[in-house]
Amino acid sequence: MMKWLKVAVVVSLMVGYAYAQNWHEWATDSPDDSVYADTSGFNQYVRDIVVGSDLDQDGKPEVIFTDYKNGGRIHVFELVAPETLQEVWTYQLPNSGYYSTARSVKVGDLDGDGNGEILVEYTGPSGDTTYAGLYVFEWNGADNSYGNPDGTPSTKIIDFAFEYDSTGNLIYPDRYRSEDIAVGDFDNDGVQEVLWVNNASTPFDNAYIFSIMGDVSGFYVTQPETVIRRSVEGFGGSTASGFGPVDIDNDGKPEAVITIWNNIGVALAEGVGPDQYEITFHAEGLAPSDRYPYGKAVGYTDIDGDGAGDLVIGGLLRQYFYVVRSTGDNTFVVDTVDLTGIDTTLLIYGLRAGNLDGDNTPDLYIGSLSEGIVDYTFNGGTVSDPANWSKEVIWNNFRADTLIIDTTDSSGAPTQDTLTVRTQIGPNIAVGDLDGDGNGEVTLVLYESGSVSRIPYACGFLKVVEYGLTGVEEWTVLPPKGSTAELYAATPNPFRNRAQLSFYVPHRSNVRLDVYDATGRLVRTLVNGSVDAGRHTVTWNGTDNSGRTVSEGVYIYRLSTNGESLTKRVVFIR
Repeated sequence: MMKWLKVAVVVSLMVGYAYAQNWHEWATDSPDDSVYADTSGFNQYVRDIVVGSDLDQDGKPEVIFTDYKNGGRIHVFELVAPETLQEVWTYQLPNSGYYSTARSVKVGDLDGDGNGEILVEYTGPSGDTTYAGLYVFEWNGADNSYGNPDGTPSTKIIDFAFEYDSTGNLIYPDRYRSEDIAVGDFDNDGVQEVLWVNNASTPFDNAYIFSIMGDVSGFYVTQPETVIRRSVEGFGGSTASGFGPVDIDNDGKPEAVITIWNNIGVALAEGVGPDQYEITFHAEGLAPSDRYPYGKAVGYTDIDGDGAGDLVIGGLLRQYFYVVRSTGDNTFVVDTVDLTGIDTTLLIYGLRAGNLDGDNTPDLYIGSLSEGIVDYTFNGGTVSDPANWSKEVIWNNFRADTLIIDTTDSSGAPTQDTLTVRTQIGPNIAVGDLDGDGNGEVTLVLYESGSVSRIPYACGFLKVVEYGLTGVEEWTVLPPKGSTAELYAATPNPFRNRAQLSFYVPHRSNVRLDVYDATGRLVRTLVNGSVDAGRHTVTWNGTDNSGRTVSEGVYIYRLSTNGESLTKRVVFIR
């Protein structure tokens, strides 16, 4: 059965293009974010997504994500009206100089005080503890406001991963780096923990589970609960990412999922009691070659309908995935679903599980680098038999746009370049029902890849693909208030002698403000040039460009700036 989709463009970004697309820059972007910036200064690769939280308790579900720009940023979008999203909060993390910092974002309530928190894992270069760590932004009670009143994070946690050397001296890891963290109650003690799977030098290639005691916005003490050491557990590859908590064997004891960088590996650490964990499963070498195992390519659902959950791990940029199933208490098997013989186009770049189409059959939603969003459904029988899986591409609206940018030639003279920019899917997928209308959605990430090296690579934006019954529709997506040009109603309206026409621009811009008659003929140009950021008001006295008084009637005034065009009406009477 055909699944109809609603598509919502959630965001886009670049200043410096002359473009026709209705894309919006970030609130924190400034005019110097042009195509001339290099990748270290302009990198908007969207890294991780959380969908469906309501941290500020205003009844408006949120989309939260991170990108890599200038050291990493955090963005919160909110459902402000039916099928309408708007960016309501953003934070620029410090710039350590490392290119890929804000790798993972989760939400939680570590101190259990009822005020939710945004938790961002910040990766730094080797040896860095100045910037790297877990940044915590607790809701501070104000609408759409997180962290301390001065705008800084509530805290940064790095003292969860300490070790001791051979003489008993306290030492810290040489690097804090995790592909994905996970947050939840991993030991059923009523307190949320953080699973940080560290990827550093071998002595610090460990999984750390920790909690806190106290208030994250005040005084607290970090409680390291366990260290799952690579050297002790015999992991053949580096630890990479975390996922969970899940309860695969359905015994009431949650498991922490640890992925291992050795031809795809996985270990399960079960919470057997308060602050106590045991490795109950460990397998490596699942893939025929070394692949990148991150939590964004892990899903959890009941694939085979036996009442127990199943863990699904994707083979990055390959045509296979792995299903970890329980066969009893703390006993598991891995089924390899190898699609290479029947699906040559699938390139897994992200994976989540769910049942968004309402048919009560679990689905795997895969971000395929070459195809878009793919729905794989298990139809019964042997899980490992690829013939028992059916495939449907549910979204593949990739774009190839021709953009024109202002530049200079080798002598410094003004010129232009024509660029072909294509969209490519990123590694971020989330599933859920953001607006609560009963139609599930996949939230995905795209980014632009250009044919000219001056284009900043990985300029990302989001889409929401919703299962509906009325065909493809686009949600209304609003940029942050004050981040785009605005044109205001004329006063008075109607007018006899003069009308005040006001507009707003968020930064210094080239602006035209023209008046047209009802036939579309240009009557008067009121502004044509560069204006400073802010609100501006000009007066129109009802005359044309030659100084003659116009006839009574309806006139259109249009503001044109930065590729945007806004119009309103004013009535002239005598």
